[in-house]
Amino acid sequence: MTPRRARRGRRRRAWGSTLVIGLIVASASVAGRPEAPTSVRAAHAATPLPSGVRLEASVDRAVVGVGQTVDYTVRLSTTVSGLRASVATAGKTPGFVVAAGPFTGINSMTTQQDFGPATEVTTLTTTFRLRAQDLGEHVLGPGQMRIGATTYDAPTVKVTVVVPSKLPPAPMPPLGLRGRPSMPNLLDDEPAEPPPPERFEPSDPAAKLDAAPTDPQERVAFARLVAEPKSAVVGQAVVVKAIVYRRLRLGFAGGQAATFPDFALVTLPDDQQEFRPITIGDETWEYVVAQRHAAFPLKTGRLTISGFELSMQGHPAGLERLVAPPLVLEVAEPPEEGRPAEYRVGDVASGLSVQCEVSPRDSVDGHAVVTVRLAGTGRLDHLEPLMPSLAGVTFTKTSEETKTDTQGSRVLGRRKVVYDAAATRAGALALGDARVIVWDPSTARYATITGALGSMTARVAVPPKVASGNAEPKLELPPPRSDPGERGEGTTIADRVWTWIFAAGAPLLVLSAQGAARAARSMRKRVVARREDPTSRARQALRESRALEAQGDAQGAAAAAARAIELAVEAATDGTVRVRGMTGAEVRARLPEHGLDETLAERIASTLSALETARFAGGRGPGSAEVAALVDAIASKANASDATSASHAPGDGARS
Repeated sequence: MTPRRARRGRRRRAWGSTLVIGLIVASASVAGRPEAPTSVRAAHAATPLPSGVRLEASVDRAVVGVGQTVDYTVRLSTTVSGLRASVATAGKTPGFVVAAGPFTGINSMTTQQDFGPATEVTTLTTTFRLRAQDLGEHVLGPGQMRIGATTYDAPTVKVTVVVPSKLPPAPMPPLGLRGRPSMPNLLDDEPAEPPPPERFEPSDPAAKLDAAPTDPQERVAFARLVAEPKSAVVGQAVVVKAIVYRRLRLGFAGGQAATFPDFALVTLPDDQQEFRPITIGDETWEYVVAQRHAAFPLKTGRLTISGFELSMQGHPAGLERLVAPPLVLEVAEPPEEGRPAEYRVGDVASGLSVQCEVSPRDSVDGHAVVTVRLAGTGRLDHLEPLMPSLAGVTFTKTSEETKTDTQGSRVLGRRKVVYDAAATRAGALALGDARVIVWDPSTARYATITGALGSMTARVAVPPKVASGNAEPKLELPPPRSDPGERGEGTTIADRVWTWIFAAGAPLLVLSAQGAARAARSMRKRVVARREDPTSRARQALRESRALEAQGDAQGAAAAAARAIELAVEAATDGTVRVRGMTGAEVRARLPEHGLDETLAERIASTLSALETARFAGGRGPGSAEVAALVDAIASKANASDATSASHAPGDGARS
């Protein structure tokens, strides 16, 4: 190598190193400071370029289809050594979005004409890959390049966006020897840019479509409702998403949300509120998940979700509103095979856990507070633990609380139910287990989850509830005077008329006052007794059931009717049996022990089961007239039992 050529190589490497170092330093300084105002950039645009510097912009094609990409390049060429230049910015890109980039590259080339001095030309290129969004002719730029402390504008470039079907045919590649396409220059110093992806797969699998719509109005934008899963059982969570697709850059100004008439609804948080590219068939679209809900079906059958609608901005004529077609779901009951007898339709949860607490374990007054905590995935607000039916202990629910949270597309529930455990006999008592039976959709089978209650020790037994008497203690008067004094004027004070009038009137006044007070207390007690009497409360519940049934509230009417039957049974058994929370088998076993025959017990158990199904699974249960007849039958059985026991009471024969 000649000395002249060696000096030229060292000079070229020095210029390239200086330009790279200047590029890195200038890029860091630009990134760390705020963008200059538009007026300042306009002033920079008027500044002439330094001598030996050329700034230009170009695109790889001037006509592009909607959804396709175009490479927009800003190029700086200079013969000045040690030039400090930074990566270019794209400037304004109306009708396009930046799909990739910027990609940068540096190239140095030495040229020499005849026998003159050699010229070193260094080129800095910055390329942005833009994706076409809106039809029409658009002006890109001006792109900008910073040289030193000054920003310079590159020329603007015009690009026309058309429908892909109207694109001109692609040019044939240049031919080489023997008519074959020429090979690319593998020695080119330009950096290799990653090719654009051929297909865009959605990040949300629910948005995937095999084919684009063919309706002309849906070729610009359309919306649809998607459900996961497409078929479910009563009480199972179904994630419903409202997805919007578009090919043009359109805005949406709110609208009407979807309606769920036969579902319990939980709104899920929006984790994706930006449009993302998606390939439908051979076309590139954009999509966004506008709404997400967790819907819990309340009954079986073909249930319809409808009403999703959006108002569009920047729309073509005739596309003011975007309406999603209704969605129909198939809802059924869990399978009959393997279903426990105590399972209630609608009790659905996954990963359910049951924890029980009893306090105090050593009870002085015979009472303890039992807390049952449920946690799992699903809607837990209607789950009722099955408490054990034991001799010596009665459980009465006192309060309940349910909290719901969301995690992604899952609904997480926590439920706390508090009971009063009353010991009807003293001593150590085993409390058994609390049970919850659910259908688990994650495993597609029934699950029975138990929580151990342990035991408690009652120092005393809780006495049964008895009606308080209204008898008042009799007023005892002193015995009458047996030896009155001799009558006569002024003999003694006892012989005066007014003395005896006063003496006889004072007790009468006292008796009158006490009688009035006693009558008032008796009236108050009768009012309270009627208000608290289970029979009166049962009649009131029947009236509420009729009113709710007339209003069309089937679930509320079923709840009130069940409450009326429970209160009637409580009145018939003098408060010793409370069927709320008892299973059908327990109702059939315990009621005959308290004077209600087996036929009536079977009728009570089946009616309560039908009401529970209507309450939680939807549909119509037994009517208020049927429930009223059952309540009357319970009351008549109780009255007949009372009359029979009264006819055999001691002393009845003497009175008759």
